[in-house]
Amino acid sequence: MSTAPDKPIAVSMGRRRERLAVAVGLLAVLLSGAYLFLVLGPRLAGHRVQVLAHRGASAYAPENTLAAFRVAVDQGADWLEFDVQQTADGHLVVFHDLRMERTSSGRGALRELSLEQVRQLDAGSWFGPEFAGEPIPTFEEVVRFAREANIRIFPEVKDPRFYPGIEERLAAALRAHEYEDRAIVQSFDPASLERLRQINPRLRLAALFTGANPIKGDAPARAEVVGPSWELVAEDRSFVVDAHAAGRQVVVWTIEGPAATREMLEARVDGIITSRPDVVRALLDAR
Repeated sequence: MSTAPDKPIAVSMGRRRERLAVAVGLLAVLLSGAYLFLVLGPRLAGHRVQVLAHRGASAYAPENTLAAFRVAVDQGADWLEFDVQQTADGHLVVFHDLRMERTSSGRGALRELSLEQVRQLDAGSWFGPEFAGEPIPTFEEVVRFAREANIRIFPEVKDPRFYPGIEERLAAALRAHEYEDRAIVQSFDPASLERLRQINPRLRLAALFTGANPIKGDAPARAEVVGPSWELVAEDRSFVVDAHAAGRQVVVWTIEGPAATREMLEARVDGIITSRPDVVRALLDAR
């Protein structure tokens, strides 16, 4: 029996496989672009580095206050980065230190104070008399401000070992304000990140690090973003290469001046946390 008819069929099948391979490749490219767009926003899709205001524009206004967040917006920040803790009566507030003394008129541990007590404190005078009476904001107040200002948020779950249930409350607040898609939640605590993942798989997470390159070790699974210090990246440029190869974005902390900013831009990081958003924005706009 002649086998001539088999050749066109084989050629046809081969062409179909080629077309399928091309289609899969194009889909992968489109999805990678969509991933970048969804994780850190539209500017990152063309590798426009994101500016994240460290506790707001905290070089110019008292950290973690609405005053600092207003300055950050005015200076062109893409994201507000801030710290979240929990009062004794279970309310989320935006504050960095475990104790009150450094940046407020209060004394003692925040976790031992009620929301009413925290709201009576002055979180601005330590920075300058023009900020006297600036309150410690609640997490929900910051989310509402971010919505009005049309800016994304990068909250850090601070010291979760002291705050049972903080992950559930934070996830619930983001859901209630429909801000899940405009937030990335960060933490140094892998267990806290895993709890957040279990509570709401939609949440995007950032794993923070202080030590050696975690991408080569046991980086928390499925964290979309990794957050090393900028010094770590300066010492080991392979960090960014390894992170990108693993499908993660890199947001470094905390940069104050132009020299370090330029070095991180050369390393092709995806975001820069800075207390001076205007400095980083000016360098980015001049590129």
